[in-house]
Amino acid sequence: MIGLYDNVSVIPKVGPKYKAELKKLGLETVEDLVYYFPFRYTDYSHLKKVNDLRVGDVATAITTLEKINTVYTKSRKVLTKATFSDETGKINAVWFNQRYLQKMLQTGGNYSISGKIDLFSNKPVFVSPDTELADGNRLNTGRFVPVYSETAGVSSKWLRAKIFFALSHMPTIDEYMPTWLLKKHAFPGVAEALANIHFPTTAEAAQGARTRFAYEEVFFEMLKVQKRKHEWDDALQSAVLQVTAGTLKAFIKKTTL
Repeated sequence: MIGLYDNVSVIPKVGPKYKAELKKLGLETVEDLVYYFPFRYTDYSHLKKVNDLRVGDVATAITTLEKINTVYTKSRKVLTKATFSDETGKINAVWFNQRYLQKMLQTGGNYSISGKIDLFSNKPVFVSPDTELADGNRLNTGRFVPVYSETAGVSSKWLRAKIFFALSHMPTIDEYMPTWLLKKHAFPGVAEALANIHFPTTAEAAQGARTRFAYEEVFFEMLKVQKRKHEWDDALQSAVLQVTAGTLKAFIKKTTL
């Protein structure tokens, strides 16, 4: 288990270099990381068979990699080209300047592939799609995929993996919003909201989490305002005058002369 207030370096493969890059984003603790919300989502939730894919589609297909190779174009760009298939047909995918993919993707492997279908050499292909093993934790394909503000060396894909690890390996966060308030507005609990804002299964789940955290921010700002008001009221209270019967009589006698 990792703690909410632990340094981000407790997460595997977050060494000094990544620690410094995360600090540029204001992320120093696990809490900072899990509260670093995406600014939008890419909808890769539409699952299609290969023969149903059309130019313009943004979709996901569960496929087998048949072949992959890397060549140089006439303009000396590095072009990686792969052929994927399912029981309905075959489709190519192309990437520019991502030669490492030829070593990363294994022929015969089952992959979830997500992206936009466009024309390349007058044929419909996936252009620069995201891929991951079909039987693993799909964080980058086949779902609503979170997109984060990035810095050099820290991509949204990298952040997804680290945030997923953090959420999966830290204890349940205690709810700090009043129960009656959550029920009144039908807000999700904090643990559910964190899962839904990073890895929603539907657009509605993402919006529900965003609404909860937006309300929460305003709610706590209002509490701070009320606290300051009470502090000011206490500071401005006048001193209590101690008046005895004798003092009061003397004052009345003096003022009636």
